[in-house]
Amino acid sequence: MRRYLIIGFITVFVLVFGFGAWAVFTRIAGAVVGIGVVEVETKRQVVQHATGGVVGKILAKEGQEVKAGQTLIVFDDTFDRAELKVIESQLFPLLGMRARLTAEQDEAETPAFDPELLERAKTNTTDAEIVRAQTELLKARRLTRDQQIDQLKERQTQVNRQIEGLTSRIEGLDKQIELIQGDLKGQQELLAKGLTQRARVTALERDLAEAQGNKEEANASISESKARIAEIQLALINVSAQMREEAIKELNETDARVTELRERRNTILETLSRIEVKAPMSGKVFNTQIHAVRQVVRAAEPIMEIVPANVKLVISVQIPPMQIDQVHVGQKAVIRFETFDRRHTPDLQGTVRRVSADIITNERTGQSFYTVQLTINPGEEKFLGPQAEIIPGMPVEAFIQTTERTPFDYLVRPLTSYFGRSMLER
Repeated sequence: MRRYLIIGFITVFVLVFGFGAWAVFTRIAGAVVGIGVVEVETKRQVVQHATGGVVGKILAKEGQEVKAGQTLIVFDDTFDRAELKVIESQLFPLLGMRARLTAEQDEAETPAFDPELLERAKTNTTDAEIVRAQTELLKARRLTRDQQIDQLKERQTQVNRQIEGLTSRIEGLDKQIELIQGDLKGQQELLAKGLTQRARVTALERDLAEAQGNKEEANASISESKARIAEIQLALINVSAQMREEAIKELNETDARVTELRERRNTILETLSRIEVKAPMSGKVFNTQIHAVRQVVRAAEPIMEIVPANVKLVISVQIPPMQIDQVHVGQKAVIRFETFDRRHTPDLQGTVRRVSADIITNERTGQSFYTVQLTINPGEEKFLGPQAEIIPGMPVEAFIQTTERTPFDYLVRPLTSYFGRSMLER
């Protein structure tokens, strides 16, 4: 019996002191576990369009390699081109009219047409007809005005001739009146002496009154003629002024309409200049949202993503805030790919490359975390084998190695922390 007690005490002694020695002297490495995904070192570019549209052609599909500037999709431009045609059918005739109205306003010999209209007129018969028609209309309107001016000037010449005739008649009447007055004076003296008859004096007085009446009538006619000349001169001024006033009025209305149509046209041309969606960078098409022609793309809606070509892959994991103090740049890490078969795929060695400077909060879940970026150590990927390819988006579990501690420290640390906090309580 005593023998068994001795053996039991020895066994307990060996177990207790053996475990104690192991707990004190053995070093165990800890780890901070992070969950994340594989990412590209250069972020993938989301392809968007400012205004959107209806898909007309699909030139790039999921997984296709594309180069920067390569066309990915083309929007249907049928509606925009039809609207552009309607606007231009109104705009360019107005531009021709504006050139003609400006020439009428400035009394220029020929219209100064818009350069774009002249350029289009070289190849477009409709625009060439606009230029020709407005040029001919300016000539016709100017000819009509000149004819009106010539007619008024002819009338003015005729009236001036009438005035000249009336002036000559007045001069003749003045001489006639002077002669009659001389005869009348002599007959009145003879009548006073009884040397002539009263009828003779009366006849001369009648002739004098008639001559004076004719003179007054001629003077009145001259006044009327001068009034007609004034009217003709005013009409001459009004012919040119009226043409200019009409041109100015129409020009103001035309300018407003031209401005409106130009703005609408520029908007459509801007839209047409963006019907092709081009790759912002070289890489591989990923996560495309375009699957069929006639599909509607809304403004700023993600169309697809471009994963940069020939860039280094990195691991991005999320670390809880309570453990971030144990993570720093340069730490070793074990990286495990959840997608691969664990039986045939080993864990890879990596290194902490970057730790986010501040905490990040997921607005959807409300979860807070720090982002830690890891890189796979050179030469590690060869252990995956030819069939296991690391691609962006793969889920990853990372074990970031922390400071080595003894098992005894793991056992005692919770107790010391508890008693340390309890001593602070009042």
